[in-house]
Amino acid sequence: MRCGWFSGVPDALANVPKLLGDWNGFHGFWDALAASEPGRVVVLGYDDIVADPDVLIEGLRRVGIVVPNPKASIGFAEVPQSPQDRRQPVTLEDIEKIMRSQHVQP
Repeated sequence: MRCGWFSGVPDALANVPKLLGDWNGFHGFWDALAASEPGRVVVLGYDDIVADPDVLIEGLRRVGIVVPNPKASIGFAEVPQSPQDRRQPVTLEDIEKIMRSQHVQP
């Protein structure tokens, strides 16, 4: 909300179905492209890369990119989006409730 995408928590919650549709469409597109062009497109998960940086090295190798120093340190800086003292947090329960109302399994 700090980015100004929503006017407040009610607006953000009202937009969850649209955001979920966008998310599913985005991932569906890239997953299908990776399945049809495995030598050109690889979909990697951020959490997977953080847990094991070799996932990134292997993904690059699968699309023909050789990393000259695969043991180099790989790190990601966190990008904060909400202040620590925010007053109207959107909870996981809020999101799950909306997903259930849209007949989507959280």
